[in-house]
Amino acid sequence: MFDAAKFIEASLPKLRAQAGEHDALIALSGGVDSSVAAALMNKAIGKHLKALLLDTGFMREGEPGQVKAMMKAAGITVEVRDVSGEFFAALKGLSDAEEKRKAFRETFYNIFGRETKNFKCEYLVQGTIAPDWIETEGGIKSQHNILEQIGIDTKTKFGFRLIEPLAQLYKDQVRLLGKELGLPDEVYSRQPFPGPGLMVRCIGEVREDTVAELRKSVAIVEKHVTNADAQQYFAAIFESKGKDAMNIAEQASHLFNDRCSAYLHEAKATGVKGDLRFYGQLVGLKLGKRHPISELSKKQLDIVIKNEVVCRVLVKILSQHTSRGQKLPYSVAIRAIRTRDFMTATVSEIEWARLEAMAKEILAACPHVWRVYYDVTPKPPATVEFE
Repeated sequence: MFDAAKFIEASLPKLRAQAGEHDALIALSGGVDSSVAAALMNKAIGKHLKALLLDTGFMREGEPGQVKAMMKAAGITVEVRDVSGEFFAALKGLSDAEEKRKAFRETFYNIFGRETKNFKCEYLVQGTIAPDWIETEGGIKSQHNILEQIGIDTKTKFGFRLIEPLAQLYKDQVRLLGKELGLPDEVYSRQPFPGPGLMVRCIGEVREDTVAELRKSVAIVEKHVTNADAQQYFAAIFESKGKDAMNIAEQASHLFNDRCSAYLHEAKATGVKGDLRFYGQLVGLKLGKRHPISELSKKQLDIVIKNEVVCRVLVKILSQHTSRGQKLPYSVAIRAIRTRDFMTATVSEIEWARLEAMAKEILAACPHVWRVYYDVTPKPPATVEFE
């Protein structure tokens, strides 16, 4: 069993020896991992630690200010840089998930290379944890914060050396560590937020108008869902382009003993088949009645297995059209999962009434959204995030 106090006791001398008399810059995102890494490093090297949050343009509503205040309460002063223009420029025209992640990583670390020089820091500290490098090395997805593990010499390429104090830990252990370090509950119990932020929830090409719609959708989901319902909960956005899929509709009708229609979106998301990354399409089901989430989540696997192009199964909650009955350009998927270590995950059984309340708010706030779905795909065959 993980002993957070013993981990801290063993880590402090190692971290002090690694940093020496040099200053180190912590790359803060406001997520659990980077916040706990900051607290641990602050305990180890104190005044030699600097903290910087990059506002990439992919953060949630009001998040940069919230993170700054949250970390100040934990005794860590954070500077914020608005670098959103650099990220949108780097991602322009890219729609493939891996290409986007790699472009984000390159931009992210080029900026931190610049900033470590500005702060006169020899080291960059980041909150890499075990699932990050396991998924990257396993070919499931390239996590943006994996560098040395895939042969990137950060000193030569970016001008800094790395310190990753949590690299052998899993999420549940990181939370225990945060509690032991005295961080507020709102910090260590916070749901995870990916380093690339809303970028990985914007399926396909990333545009400022799409991210704006997504940001509103995520805020609505986070208002209605709590940590008691799920360990991670959010919304993703994608283009509504696609076609009706009669074969999947027939299969779903038989599976659920219901009259179903199916819409195969062109949008692709990341999944896992046979322990390897699978990049497949989203299928949206429109069912005649409200089935239990557990039933939907269990039976969806039959659709994924029998249809090679399908990565995830989404179930329609609500939809809207233009005054002429035309389909609107975007669709939104609500995702809520239960997990211990984020290596596997089940779908949260949120009541349909609450899902409908969220969908109504999203459609009212986002006039370009056609349908709101609930993602009923566990991990595997899906990953937690869509990209």
